[in-house]
Amino acid sequence: MASRETRVLVPAPLGEVFGFLSSASNVPLFAPGIDEAHLVGGQDHLQGAWLGLRTRRGRELRAQITHFHEDEGWTVVDERNTVSQIQVEPVPGGTLVTATLSGSWSPAAEKGVFAEWERKLADLRTQLAPVAKAR
Repeated sequence: MASRETRVLVPAPLGEVFGFLSSASNVPLFAPGIDEAHLVGGQDHLQGAWLGLRTRRGRELRAQITHFHEDEGWTVVDERNTVSQIQVEPVPGGTLVTATLSGSWSPAAEKGVFAEWERKLADLRTQLAPVAKAR
């Protein structure tokens, strides 16, 4: 199983960053290969909730929030055993997002998965900056 960790400083308050990232509908904004996500069981922002995911290729997947602590972090595991962990912490200038992605991909796909994931996480800076400026 391959695993990678990346960190991104988002220039927005922790509560706003956590709320944005932990909303099921925003999962495609940082999950590689996922085009659609929605809640299918349980409540958003709660441990044990189930997510319905649609991949870029149209495959339907299920994932479960296996760990959730408000304004700290969460872990989601999908049926392929891909594990996504997000942790947030306040730092000068905004919120530090530490993300870990683990899964089993072919050697050819692995490089692309991690590249897309890191690009999407880097894009969070610009996606969340307008939220912070609007305040």
